[in-house]
Amino acid sequence: MTIRERITSIRPAVILLIGWSVFAIYAFPGLLTADSFAQLDDARSGVFRDINPPLMAALWWAIDKVIAGPFPMLVLQSVTLVAGVHLIARRFVRERAAAICAVAVLLAPPVLAVESVIWTHSLFAGLALLGTGLVIDPRPRVRNAGIAVLALAGGLRDSAPVATLPLVVLVVGDQLGWEAWRRYGIAFAIWLGCTLAVCGANAALVDEHWPSLLPAVDVAGTLAKADDLDPAHVRDLLDNADLVERDPQAYARAHYEAASGWGLALFALRAPMSDAQARTLVHARRTLIREQPGAYLRHRLDTYAVVLGLSGDAWSKKLVVTHDYQEPQLLAKANVPRGYTKLQGWIGEALDMLAKTPLFRPWLYVLLAIALVVAFRRDAVLRGLLASGLALELSLVYNAGAPDFRESHWLATTALVAAAIAIARRFSRR
Repeated sequence: MTIRERITSIRPAVILLIGWSVFAIYAFPGLLTADSFAQLDDARSGVFRDINPPLMAALWWAIDKVIAGPFPMLVLQSVTLVAGVHLIARRFVRERAAAICAVAVLLAPPVLAVESVIWTHSLFAGLALLGTGLVIDPRPRVRNAGIAVLALAGGLRDSAPVATLPLVVLVVGDQLGWEAWRRYGIAFAIWLGCTLAVCGANAALVDEHWPSLLPAVDVAGTLAKADDLDPAHVRDLLDNADLVERDPQAYARAHYEAASGWGLALFALRAPMSDAQARTLVHARRTLIREQPGAYLRHRLDTYAVVLGLSGDAWSKKLVVTHDYQEPQLLAKANVPRGYTKLQGWIGEALDMLAKTPLFRPWLYVLLAIALVVAFRRDAVLRGLLASGLALELSLVYNAGAPDFRESHWLATTALVAAAIAIARRFSRR
């Protein structure tokens, strides 16, 4: 038997297992950052805060009761991603090629770097792909299970409903056997019901409300971009926000730096900020957006350009989380092993080097996704998947505060899934 024959005789399940094992060798037991520890604290205390959507903390609470630590969550988010890609890919290529596509996506450095960390972004990608893979099944029960999985994914990120809308309307609607207006209308109703349900669940789970710091950044950025404003009017808007500078607009203009978090220095804020501060900043942002829409838009577009990696030097700093980046004291407090192998360290160093290349720049995946949308314009599944990634990326125009590749993880993943399927189809035809 030749080498080629031996390779082609490997079962798809074995390919998936080998690929996932390679992932686990690097990622074990699951990397943790400040956001991860915050959710683990919520899960173990049973007191849920809305720093991140509390649905994930509630899910971790249930899993941690059975097997403590980050590894079960690592398994959940990575296995759902592999299973989802495999289910989607086998619609286009044979089982073995679909398994190779799934492994290739999981081990692609931009996906590997994020899926190794216990984040809502990582779990959202896994569940969204699994849900998409299930809803394209012709069996009604499996399809309904896929809708339930997509609904759960819709509660794992603040902007997740923007991403699940194309998946449910385009993908689910395409599976229904009625005329276009009826099937897409019903699909939209399904999406709306699921979105209201998960938003209600997140709201019901919250025990402690932590106001967002984004209004402070937007107020400072809008002040920096606006024409001269009446200082008395600005001070009146920010009366309860504990101003550091008597002339906030002058300070904002002197220190403006898009997508760097600099705007928080304008205020003496501590997390969580007081309710009075939060209400003042939200009201000030709304007022300034109404009075200075052009300034607000310029500020947001400047920020978005940095978030996409088109400007600024923030992307030259550390972008990926590796084993040596974790806080040993927090790991010890959470009873998580602090050591890591030399192989894990070497892979982390390779990811650090790759993170300085365009491979980790969101703009690359915007261009790739747009090109693939054109290529797959006649296929509702991949068109919906790519539209989902682009829609979530576009939502960062409104709510991104700093360059962070995990915010673009869904876009990169959907683009790489479609690219892997396109390549596999080309080789299959040959």
